[in-house]
Amino acid sequence: MSDDSMREFKDEPSDRELRISELLAQYLRDRDQGESDDEEKFLTANEEFADDLRMLLDMGRVIEDMAGPLVDEDSVYDQQVNEISASSLATGELEDDAPSATGVGTGTVVSTTARDPNQSGSLPGKEPAEPEGYQFGEYELLEVIGQGGMGIVYKARQRNLDRIVAVKMIRVGSLALDDEISRFYSEAQKAGRAVHPNLTSVYEIGELDGRHYYAMQFVDGTDLAELLRQDKISNNRIAEILRDVSAGIHAAHTHGVLHRDLKPANILIRFSDGSALVTDFGLARQVTNPENLTRPGDTVGTPSYMSPEQASAKTDALCAASDVYSIGAILYEMLSGRPPFHAESAASTVMEVLNLDPTPPSQVQSKVSPELEAVCLKCLEKNPADRYQSAEELAEEFSRFLSGAPVLAELPNKLLQGLRWFRNVPAIGRITGNTMIRPKRAHRVVNHCLWIVPLLIVLGIFGWGMIRNMLVPAEMTLASGQRHHFYHKVGESLHRAVALRDARDLIVQTTAGSQENVNLVVDGSVHLAIAQWETIPQSEEIAIVAPLFLDKVHFVVKQGSNIRSLEDLEGRNVSLGLPNSGMRLTSERILRVCEVDTSTIGEKDRSFEDLMTFPQMEAAIITTSSSNPVLHGLLADSRFQLITFSLEQIEKLLQTGYRRDRLISRDFPELVGPAGIPTISTMAFLITHVDSSDALVESTLHTLYDEIDGESVVSKLGLIKRPLAREFSVRFHPSAVRFYSLKK
Repeated sequence: MSDDSMREFKDEPSDRELRISELLAQYLRDRDQGESDDEEKFLTANEEFADDLRMLLDMGRVIEDMAGPLVDEDSVYDQQVNEISASSLATGELEDDAPSATGVGTGTVVSTTARDPNQSGSLPGKEPAEPEGYQFGEYELLEVIGQGGMGIVYKARQRNLDRIVAVKMIRVGSLALDDEISRFYSEAQKAGRAVHPNLTSVYEIGELDGRHYYAMQFVDGTDLAELLRQDKISNNRIAEILRDVSAGIHAAHTHGVLHRDLKPANILIRFSDGSALVTDFGLARQVTNPENLTRPGDTVGTPSYMSPEQASAKTDALCAASDVYSIGAILYEMLSGRPPFHAESAASTVMEVLNLDPTPPSQVQSKVSPELEAVCLKCLEKNPADRYQSAEELAEEFSRFLSGAPVLAELPNKLLQGLRWFRNVPAIGRITGNTMIRPKRAHRVVNHCLWIVPLLIVLGIFGWGMIRNMLVPAEMTLASGQRHHFYHKVGESLHRAVALRDARDLIVQTTAGSQENVNLVVDGSVHLAIAQWETIPQSEEIAIVAPLFLDKVHFVVKQGSNIRSLEDLEGRNVSLGLPNSGMRLTSERILRVCEVDTSTIGEKDRSFEDLMTFPQMEAAIITTSSSNPVLHGLLADSRFQLITFSLEQIEKLLQTGYRRDRLISRDFPELVGPAGIPTISTMAFLITHVDSSDALVESTLHTLYDEIDGESVVSKLGLIKRPLAREFSVRFHPSAVRFYSLKK
């Protein structure tokens, strides 16, 4: 796998923003060095950008007045106060992952945890006497308490009612996009829909001098994430906090709003009475709105705390139990010190949420309350029907725990644990109708014993050679893909390597693509197949043999078609890939996440090669290796060009498990510049049935990685190397797990 194909990159600003950044940075440097202090002259000289530059300079003065200088290293605030840098001011954007003045995100309205809650002074580094505040309508802005990519939150005094509030503002002027404004107002409206003691209240929504804002309740306290970093929380305190959270979420649910991003940072703990309040409804969904219910593919949220149905973009399956799952994930972290699932990347975490059962908290941390563990594991059931069906039910469980009454949730007893264990043996699972089996190595050992040991006893007299021929057939079958495509090229290379290494025959079968390949493996028609990641989690009977290569997404349009973005595809003739292919599933999922109506698209069942021969075809979404010769033949035709996704679309797609990637000039020198074209990619795997023999899998792996005449299949085709394979959090076949755990 090349460095280019796996390299992460940051979102680039537009050319206009870059130019504004350069001009402002140069002006600030000149001003600091005393070379120029004439602001009006600077603005007149750059009239094209004057409005944006003036706005940024004004906002810089406001933030500088309120934020104050950084404090000494010994100050308790040294991890909490932001430095508003010249670069962030010049781009007009505050980093999403930058720490805020309170150590929390933009939606959190909470005072600094280290400050005396009765002290009314300024931010650290300022004189105790508060300077005159910036006047914003009826509000006197006192200090910055939170900031991020979308906006900034101030502690403010509402003068007409003489009360302290929090005022959240979106970026102003031309830097605020229409969808950002819409999302900002949507967040305020959903947060204000329900009134409850355990939800932060929204007081006012409006716009003043082009600045969109809303005022909400100011909570003098800390957030749960900070509390967890500071100290271990007692079982009773855990139950009190999450009882409040459940009660507040139930109130939101009764008003038709799902939160969808519950996590410790979005739970505030008030200093005065210790009560918990839920905040930040930026990702909330109005579940009673039919229009929103028809927009699948939305997987935004925090992977460690999101439910399996949200992680798999099944929007129509989201319900109250989805937020219950998130509360259970928070409870898990409070009991064990870590979230139930947390891998090295968002994509790997999503895979774990979808495919793994959580380790019981008592196996991670000692002295875990059995009652709270039972409540936690019930919340974290994969099937929403097995969880608490409402946040109110969960709140009642916490109340029972606090009163000393037994909770309704139960830890499985030894007998039930044993029965559940045996239900995950594949053969027994098929007999009992268990379609949700998650076998581990021991389950597969038992499964092999049930089916193979009697056969081995009968055949043992024929010697090891006969047994090995039974386990690794002389003739094997691999489902590849369409002829002339890269999947088929990989299959042909394996065919030649098997013949040279083992003197066996590997028949390569052409198919429509990944979905057909998965079906062929499940019903036992083939021994091996190549399939995209999207198709694999749908079947529990599939095991991974090896990760092969990244399938990049190429957005190709015909010159003169006037298609410049995904939104322009509605009503046009576009190839999305053959039915039941991985390419088709990926195309449809991309369009769902980016809210493009696929029902209006014509000719979507055609192959992308038809762009060259079918005049009515206007575009194609092509998910394949960038070395695909058919793709190169298409792009060698001057009638076609590559189009990029917007950075916002890429961020949405990353949340659904895709990887950030680039199309590089080395692959397309005539179409792609040195900086590349941002895109996403998915992974293609070599798969087999979970019940395939260890010998078959091991033989296949050696064929893939071992060198023949100084070259292996992996090195010849540029596939993923063996040391990198173990980094993938997928359901490997047991033999593959052992193979990758050994040092080469």
